Amino acid sequence: MNMPGTKYFKGRILSGGTVCHVIIWDGIREYQNDPPPALAQLLPPGPIIIAQINERKARTPTVKLFDELRVDRDAHLILWARDHAAYRQLIDAFMGSVDCWLQ
Repeated sequence: MNMPGTKYFKGRILSGGTVCHVIIWDGIREYQNDPPPALAQLLPPGPIIIAQINERKARTPTVKLFDELRVDRDAHLILWARDHAAYRQLIDAFMGSVDCWLQ
């Protein structure tokens, strides 16, 4: 079991013919849990976009959400969930998408 404040989910999504590596970070409550700088080392080299995601945004279909956030097609994503509920919603949406897979 992960210690509180160290939970993350890592995966990949196929979007627009490119593979985007994604980390979903659990913000615990009101973004109190900042993602550590070392988290970026889990992603391949290249630009990284960090986006804060609230519960409403977490309900957006996964591929649509990623396409909205990836202004740079070569970028990878760290999704910083507002709280544990948003974190779970993001993971559930990710796992339910046919264009996503665990890494």
